[in-house]
Amino acid sequence: MKKLFVFLLLPALGMTAPLMAAEKKAPMTLASKGVTTLGWPHLVPDNERAKLITPGNVDHSKGQERPRGNPLSSDDVFNALEGGRDGGRESPVYYPVKTWHNKKIKIPGYIVPVDYNSKGAITSFFLVPYFGACIHVPPPPPNQIIYVRYPTGFSMQALYEPFWITGTLKVETMQSELAESLYTLQGTAIDAYTRP
Repeated sequence: MKKLFVFLLLPALGMTAPLMAAEKKAPMTLASKGVTTLGWPHLVPDNERAKLITPGNVDHSKGQERPRGNPLSSDDVFNALEGGRDGGRESPVYYPVKTWHNKKIKIPGYIVPVDYNSKGAITSFFLVPYFGACIHVPPPPPNQIIYVRYPTGFSMQALYEPFWITGTLKVETMQSELAESLYTLQGTAIDAYTRP
């Protein structure tokens, strides 16, 4: 089983880099459709960007799933992501960008299924900026997670494939056992990820 998991994970590790390219660009609105293409940093207020942590690749060989290859992933930062387990610190507070409320957006990300319909199709999920978030490492900050409702349902072949998700974004808190999100999105389209 461990070999199968590593085999499935290897292609995914190389897939996180393309999403970063889309994130560095300014938001772009497709005038004909009224849809703004966002990257994940656009969901963080400008004065909060210092709290944004990119996890790097995940090292599954050590048993403890810590981010690797990230200059910010010291024990202090990792403990902060886990809720400040060292007992002496409070967890950081994160804020949404309220100007995105009720805007039609398109954003790339990885899907973490939450709910399914009776036919086994995914009807709600968390959209996250990197593979394995909420599953193999502590979840990203709540302003780096979008809870997506997609009532028509869809099926996907592999969790390590990124997708473009289009819909109406709302500044709205959603909590589950997996994570907390400061954004929800009523999904209208799910497309395979291609570089912008």
